[in-house]
Formats: sequence, structure tokens, C-alpha cells
Amino acid sequence: QYPESPFADLAREQLGRCRESLAAHELNVARFYERRGNGRAAELRRLLMAAEYGETTAAADALLALTQEYARLDNQ
Repeated sequence: QYPESPFADLAREQLGRCRESLAAHELNVARFYERRGNGRAAELRRLLMAAEYGETTAAADALLALTQEYARLDNQ
């Protein structure tokens, strides 16, 4: 509402940290599904997380994991 406020930059920074935290949580949930043997749920969680939080480092990690999984499946 007030982009010129002295607090606007701080708010954007905190919002970025919150989004990074939410993305990391989603990645942890995907890893949980993977450990439980539910690869499809892990795949979907990673895809949705990357779409929602694409600017985060956790999204990059999720996409890397998906790439590795797809490559492994192609080699079978």
C-alpha cells in the first residue's frame, strides 16, 4: 500500500525469507514422501513447490532432484 515507506524494503526482505522457509518445508515434505516409498507424491509436491516458489533456492533443489529422478527412470 505504501511502496515508498522506509519499511517497504524490510517487508520485502522478510517476505522473501518467509517464502524461502515455506519452500524448504515443502521440499522436506517431498523428501518424507520419498522415504516412505511414495515417489509419485514426492514428484507432485516438488513440481507444485517449484511452480509456487520458483524464485527460491529450495525450488532449484527440487528441480534438480526431479531431473535426477527422471534420468534414473530413463536409464532403467
